[in-house]
Amino acid sequence: MLRAATCALALVLFLPSLGRPAAPDWTRLEAGWGASVRKVLASGRLPMIDVLSTFNAVSLNPQELQRRMDRQGVALMALMPTLTTFPWGDAPYDDWSGSLRDLAAAGPSRLIPVPAAGLDQVVRRKEDASRFLDRLFAQVLQEGYPMLGEFRFRAYPSNSEWINPQTRSEAEADIPIDGPLGQKLFSFSQAHGLPFAIRYEIEDGLLPPLEKMLAEHPKARVLWRSVGRVRYKSKARSYGPDLVRRLLAEHPNLYFDLSWTDSDDYYLPSGELTSVLWDRRFQSLDSAWARLIVEHPGRFLTGLGLDQDQIIQFDREAQSRRKLLLELPPEARAAVAYRAAWEFMFGREFR
Repeated sequence: MLRAATCALALVLFLPSLGRPAAPDWTRLEAGWGASVRKVLASGRLPMIDVLSTFNAVSLNPQELQRRMDRQGVALMALMPTLTTFPWGDAPYDDWSGSLRDLAAAGPSRLIPVPAAGLDQVVRRKEDASRFLDRLFAQVLQEGYPMLGEFRFRAYPSNSEWINPQTRSEAEADIPIDGPLGQKLFSFSQAHGLPFAIRYEIEDGLLPPLEKMLAEHPKARVLWRSVGRVRYKSKARSYGPDLVRRLLAEHPNLYFDLSWTDSDDYYLPSGELTSVLWDRRFQSLDSAWARLIVEHPGRFLTGLGLDQDQIIQFDREAQSRRKLLLELPPEARAAVAYRAAWEFMFGREFR
């Protein structure tokens, strides 16, 4: 259910139509994306790239979103559509390629279209998830997308989802990352060089299967979302800068993003403050985490990580990321703000 404030932004309708734009010209689009980063640099501001947020194809207003990006110095946003169930059909609405063509046409130099990846929804509906991945991969290769979206393997509901019993059950994901579906995804990424993101709760018991997959698929570029968010600290006693440092050293194909890292982020089910990145005594980035990021700036990506109903929070989240970036020295700041995201998405340095 969209929040009322977000619905006020709904001026553009992205429904399937015969007049859809043609498949994107990726070479032209990538040139425009690079130009947008350089434009922000030329203005004297530090450009940010949001490596992945989600949008609702019915309610997104791309013009309003780009105005917000201009205000906050966000050069690019990679956006993935949600899969939606409409009342006239009982299968996930997966005409995402059409909504992405519309997105590329509405913001060709600012908005990077990313394919939908609602694997957990398909599993929850007890549909053929392997066939779903086959269809997804075929369409990605046919249309030439530069990256895959986010795959939810182990995820808890957000606070807003947890409050509602129906959305609470619908939002939780529990798919073995080293099972057949995870093997298929990692193998596809390794074979075709297409990066992807995972939503995977930070817990001690979940680390061995992930490390197994990273080791078996060393050319699969994987973004583990929300490095700083631990929702149940009792389940993540080993987690900290030293563990992440080891993971980065042993798995060069692993990246982290810094979305949802506010010092006051609080998870209702656990009753805990979730961010481990901040020293709350001084309201500054924890020194051990800061050292780690400075040591490996190319492996940490800034990210807004907005869900479909959170575009209204864009300005607050962008300002929060800038606060974190200011805790870093200039060279690391530039890497985390935009260079690491560019390298993760396209497999080469930004020039």
